[in-house]
Amino acid sequence: MPPAQYQQVKAAVSNSRFIDYHPRGALLAHFACHEREYILAGPAGTGKSRGSLEKINAVCEKYKSARTCMVRKTRKSLTQTGMTTFEERVLPRKDYIPFHTGDQEYRYPNGSILAVAGLDDPQKLFSSDWDIVFVQQAEELTEDEWQSILRGLRNWKLPYQQLIGDCNPGPPGHWIRARAATGALRLFETRHEDNPELWDDVKKEWTERGKQYISILDGYTGVLYKRLRLGLWVAAEGMVYEDVWDRAVHVIPRFVNAPLNKDQVPKSWPRYWCVDFGYTNPFAWAAVAEDPDGRLYVYKEIYHTKKTVSEHCKRIMEVTKDEPKPVAIICDHDAEDRATFERETGYPTKGAWKAVSAGIQAMNERLKIAGDGKPRLFYLENSVVDIDPALLAAHEPTSSESEYEVYVWDTNVNKKKGEEPLKKYDHGKDRDRYLITYIDQTWKRSRPMNVEIPILTKTGEQREDWDLERRSIWHFGN
Repeated sequence: MPPAQYQQVKAAVSNSRFIDYHPRGALLAHFACHEREYILAGPAGTGKSRGSLEKINAVCEKYKSARTCMVRKTRKSLTQTGMTTFEERVLPRKDYIPFHTGDQEYRYPNGSILAVAGLDDPQKLFSSDWDIVFVQQAEELTEDEWQSILRGLRNWKLPYQQLIGDCNPGPPGHWIRARAATGALRLFETRHEDNPELWDDVKKEWTERGKQYISILDGYTGVLYKRLRLGLWVAAEGMVYEDVWDRAVHVIPRFVNAPLNKDQVPKSWPRYWCVDFGYTNPFAWAAVAEDPDGRLYVYKEIYHTKKTVSEHCKRIMEVTKDEPKPVAIICDHDAEDRATFERETGYPTKGAWKAVSAGIQAMNERLKIAGDGKPRLFYLENSVVDIDPALLAAHEPTSSESEYEVYVWDTNVNKKKGEEPLKKYDHGKDRDRYLITYIDQTWKRSRPMNVEIPILTKTGEQREDWDLERRSIWHFGN
């Protein structure tokens, strides 16, 4: 933006009702943008969502009967993110703007609205006409989903119609970067110094809140540090499943667009549950269906911190009450947690085979494209039952499939790529590996020919087998 125009926008914003909001840099420049598509891109905490919502609020106040919409991949994730930002940062200094639960929209006195919607239940979004649609975390969408929203920009209560978004950087080949390179959309690059909550532009130093927030981001490592702290579009170095994982292939729409708890998974398909216990780290549980060709579909998932096993079990029984019973439940070995799980659900569990290298090889085979052009492991979109707000706020993985890009080989001293994964962001990956090695009976293929499986233990609940890699005893459920 030319300096003269920038100063004009700055003066206009300063004289508006943003009396306690002083955007800078890209966060200021985007107010003057009338292009059909643009995205605010940058590290975590640069104020992208607030800047977008401040613009939408200004539009709704200025133009009568304007129709705007806030969208995210899932509707429930907006409650903890975009709606919280709007209600706690944008609205407190305004006239009262009520939220109508039935219609899922904020209503302004002049007839303008800001609706909220998710692509997991898109009826409201695609059945209405809009002036501006704001997509939070646009990197979560596919390019087809982004383009599908464009057709609704036809309300014309504004001089321009816009699809805007915000995003954190992803891999360098992401469709957002490719679309920007063609000129189809404009990218505004934001910086932490653009956010007045974090940076004091007079003193040229971090505010107290800024010091705390930046220290959190400085604690990240690897690809998350580069993306969320530095704002770089980079791929993870040393991804464990780099050669086989493809989100566009392995993450598929829910069957018949059915909402959660009403999935059209055929009841004749066998069901499996798998669990990796956790409290401070995520508790990772999944319900998985197997089709007649042996393909596996993760269709329900709990990935949540700071809840007890008993609490998780109650939720699991709620969301699976109308489903076939699992033919097997494969669990981590924690004796106390397994006992609690069995008591609360009434189902027996089987101890997982935990040989890491052989398990990763089994996962690789499942993720590879088979002769029919399909892999043997899929994740249905929006399978997480309750998104963990703490993980969401910290920009940590919130599901098993979101771990893939940050699940990397440990290359610390005395280790090399391909030897052992880093023990971080592996909770869903461990869980999935437990199930794959059980169903594919990898333990049988890896057992030395001259070692026999010992008989059942005295309890009759477990038997022992040999971990070929570690030459140690492991347990496998009977």
